[in-house]
Amino acid sequence: RGEEAGVSLRRRRVERLQTLAEQLRNLERKLILQALAQNHRNFGKTAAALGICRKNLWEKMKKLDIQAEQAIKQ
Repeated sequence: RGEEAGVSLRRRRVERLQTLAEQLRNLERKLILQALAQNHRNFGKTAAALGICRKNLWEKMKKLDIQAEQAIKQ
């Protein structure tokens, strides 16, 4: 019975872990929101700070479901 409990505990731990893709998405979203807030929602400056062009910033924001207004709240 002790082994069964150990296996069950390990399964629960695995279920709580995010996939690499989910972790990368969350990190990218967080970094974009932080950069937007630091640059006072100036998309040109934000894109430059992130090392991407404005078009790519907008595309990433759309993909990550980031609204421009969210930058202020973060």
